[in-house]
Amino acid sequence: MERIERERQELTARLRRVSTAGRVAFAAACSERLLRGVEAAGAEGDTQARRILDLLWQSAADYRFVDRKQDLRDLLEEVEDGISDEFELPAGTEAAEEVAQFASDAVVETLACSVSHEPHMAANAAAAVWNALVAYATREDDVDSGTSAFEQAFYDSTLMRTELAAEEADLAFVAAHPDLNDDQAAEIRRRARQNPLALFGL
Repeated sequence: MERIERERQELTARLRRVSTAGRVAFAAACSERLLRGVEAAGAEGDTQARRILDLLWQSAADYRFVDRKQDLRDLLEEVEDGISDEFELPAGTEAAEEVAQFASDAVVETLACSVSHEPHMAANAAAAVWNALVAYATREDDVDSGTSAFEQAFYDSTLMRTELAAEEADLAFVAAHPDLNDDQAAEIRRRARQNPLALFGL
C-alpha cells in the first residue's frame, strides 16, 4: 500500500532524531511484538530469528551495542540474504507463512540497523510488521488490499491501531533516554513481550 511507504518515510525522519541505541531498541520492540505473535500461534522453538533477536536485546544498551559491533556485523553477513526458519504454524495457510517471513525480515532489518546506524533500517523493521499485518488482514481470498476502502479499514483495525500506539510509546521512551542503559532496554523489551500481536485468533 502507498500509505505504508509514506508512513515508513515519515518514521525514518523521526528516527533521525533518536540515538543509535534507541533506534535499535525501537526496531527490536517492533520485531519482538510480531515474533511473539507468531510464536504464540504455535511456532515456538529455537528459531534463528529468536536467537538473533535475543542477542540484539542483550546488545541494546548503549555501551554493549558498541562493544559487540563486530560480532553483529559478522552475523549480518551470515543472514543478509534472509533467515531460513521454517515456522510450524497450525493455521497451515499461505498467509501464515507470509506473516512468519515478515517476522524474520523485521529481525534482519533490526540487525542491519545495529550495524549501519541508519534510521531507515529501523523504519524498515516497523514496515515489515505493518506488511505482516496486511498479509494477515488479506488472508481471505476475496480481500483486495489495493482499494482505498481496505486501506482505511486496515488503519482503523484494532491490530494496526494497537501496533502504532506501541510504536509511539517506544519512540517517546527512547527519545527521553538517549543514553540507553540495561534497565531501560529491559523495560522496552518487557513491554514488547507482554504485548504480542494477537494473530490467527489468539
